[in-house]
Amino acid sequence: MKTHFSLFLILACQTVFSQSWIAGDTVGLEVNTVATSFEADSGVSFDIDCDGAEDFRIYSSGPAGMSWPWMRLSFHMEDSVEVFNSNTGFVTTFEIGDTLWLDVDSDWTAHLDFIYGTGQVGPYGQAEISKKYIAFRKKAATDTLYCYLLFSSQGINFTVHQVISHCGTNPLEMLLGTEGVQENAPLKVLPNPTTGEIQVTEGVKGLEIYSLGGKLVYAEKSPGGHSDLSRLENGIYLVKIIGDGYFVVQKLIKTD
Repeated sequence: MKTHFSLFLILACQTVFSQSWIAGDTVGLEVNTVATSFEADSGVSFDIDCDGAEDFRIYSSGPAGMSWPWMRLSFHMEDSVEVFNSNTGFVTTFEIGDTLWLDVDSDWTAHLDFIYGTGQVGPYGQAEISKKYIAFRKKAATDTLYCYLLFSSQGINFTVHQVISHCGTNPLEMLLGTEGVQENAPLKVLPNPTTGEIQVTEGVKGLEIYSLGGKLVYAEKSPGGHSDLSRLENGIYLVKIIGDGYFVVQKLIKTD
């Protein structure tokens, strides 16, 4: 894994020349194993045409108190991006061996923006998906590009298991934004592992700490030499250490 990180999970997808795809078929394609789970207030973004820009995102949001008690597991799709829904109003999922007929335009939609949610009239969408495929496409000037995710969800928690694609981009490079990243900069937090309190090197303007699922669990501006992380659960985190116009990222282990 590279040393720079991004909250985006940047994934490449395929150009398909046939009119159908058999779910799980990887002949001539790359399989990127992700096997990463995401909780409430997390998200992961995908780049279908490998141009470095987000094409669609899957994200979850939990209740925000009495003023917003609802939950939602959602899509956000940019222009020209669609999801396969069989003209049903619900995302269509596929078992291994199922056939997707790719050229039936009525089976694709740019307007489906949820997988699961709750609201004033109760739950809607699909509360549970267990290791099934979801298909996305992006229409370009000369080609239509496809992206297939092996996906699970339980309510608003979700897991991306695999991406079947034409390109070999490593999907495990997910983390905290690459613009302004600087490798081998002198910014650090110590000790590592830590039982709670960390010291930061001179020049640190702020800290952001994320779970491996992409959830922001701690943030502090102008930490002033040290920070208390004792409230964090034991585990592995990603620390974005912000300097003056740049940042670095390091793994941090929290233990007893």
